[in-house]
Amino acid sequence: MAIEVTGLKVTGSIRTRTGPIRAPFVKVDGTNVLVLTEKHAAFRSGTVFVPNRELARVSPRHTTHMAFEEGLYDAFRSGSHVIRRNGMRPGSKRGELQNIREDVATARSFVRCLLASGLLTKKEEDAARLALRDLIVRYGLARNEHKIAGRDALHRSIDFKDRLGRKNPSAAGFVTGSGIKHLLERGGELGFISIAVDRRTVMVWQAIEAHMEIYEDFRRELRPAGVQRPGMLETLLTSPNPIAVFQRTEYMLGQFLTSFSQISAQPFRKNAYRVSQDLEEAIRLANAGGVVALRAQYLKLRRGITWVFAQHYLETEVIAPLSFLMDSLTREEHRKMRGSGKKQAVRIVYAMDPPRFKRIMNAFMEFEARLQKCSDEGLAHPIKGDVVTCVLAAVEAMKKTEQDWPKVKKHLKAASALM
Repeated sequence: MAIEVTGLKVTGSIRTRTGPIRAPFVKVDGTNVLVLTEKHAAFRSGTVFVPNRELARVSPRHTTHMAFEEGLYDAFRSGSHVIRRNGMRPGSKRGELQNIREDVATARSFVRCLLASGLLTKKEEDAARLALRDLIVRYGLARNEHKIAGRDALHRSIDFKDRLGRKNPSAAGFVTGSGIKHLLERGGELGFISIAVDRRTVMVWQAIEAHMEIYEDFRRELRPAGVQRPGMLETLLTSPNPIAVFQRTEYMLGQFLTSFSQISAQPFRKNAYRVSQDLEEAIRLANAGGVVALRAQYLKLRRGITWVFAQHYLETEVIAPLSFLMDSLTREEHRKMRGSGKKQAVRIVYAMDPPRFKRIMNAFMEFEARLQKCSDEGLAHPIKGDVVTCVLAAVEAMKKTEQDWPKVKKHLKAASALM
């Protein structure tokens, strides 16, 4: 049955870039990610606030929370950008923290070799030394004190000798352990930001999944008659016991109404409010025993929630990958400019990374196909015309003569906001 995504309701004070606010919030997880439940000053209902301890230390206003008025998807992209830049996202380009973690894994393997030195062959000892030399070379020009200390400790152990220069594989193993400790401390310096952001970003994504689970559950129960496995709400309409049917139907619809009524975060809030209104009408029809009218209301509900699935695909398969690719290419171009004296804006074009752009374009075409199947017929707030207008504007910006990917992203985000 439907699940609940909202958490503890609280009234509290936070600091934003526009100043402090005190307002009612809902916690969506255990990391103080907050959702504004009422409009407040410059922020609309459903704005997602993500804690940011780093800004609290350095910003002029001692900002404690970043505001994401567009909601959970925007907050997720922002956190993911930070993770990718620090190399913590699996499959991302290497970052400093990722390098350190790999170095530590290599050094730990070397320690295990040293402590088992009685079993090492000459070939194994040579291989261990080669791995350690690679670490030392990598940190040869290091300036960070922890990297320097780690490098020096590793250097002392390369010949399996202790601090007095005696052949002592076990002691050398513990010296290498000291080098690992220093590398981990450097990882801590860099990683405390990434780890905190990573946890918050994971929790934001889990909130997105929890919302989508409500929609998935509802869609499953709304599957129409004629498909392989129709949903329970449709199946009940064919039952020979009308009294039991409508009691059970009212109960199920009421459960879903409770779940949708509790959705407070953007961008789900708007659609959930409209679905709740349509559910109230469905409950009224079930109470009145109107089978034909209830079946028509189910069709309206199916049309209404379809837009959330289209939005989810657009956000996760097109907008987010495009945003990550643009950021990655921009940083790569900036790295190339360093030391050259050049300071100019970076223009992103398809030729910079054809394989990744092609994947995004394929996903975009899939979204267009899904959009064609969406209908707003009978809905209180038709949106398809405006969504199509935004998508066509994005297509225009994609053309080779234009190649304005920031504009593409802007139009696609506008399309998503309408859903």
